[in-house]
Amino acid sequence: MNKFTQGVLGQTTEKRIRIPKVDVRNYAKYVLREGSNEEKRELLGCLKSPLILKNGKVAL
Repeated sequence: MNKFTQGVLGQTTEKRIRIPKVDVRNYAKYVLREGSNEEKRELLGCLKSPLILKNGKVAL
C-alpha cells in the first residue's frame, strides 16, 4: 500500500487523511510496471483503440 500511495498518489505516510485527485495516466503506468499479469491484461482490455508499436515506442 505504501508503494502504491507514494508511486501513484505522490503521498508519504502521514497521519492526516486527504483524498487527492488521482492521475489516471500515472495509475496506468503504475499498473503496467508493478501490477500482476491479470491486472495488466484487464487494463489493456479497457483500451478501445489499437496499440501501435513504431520505432520502439507504443502509441494509441
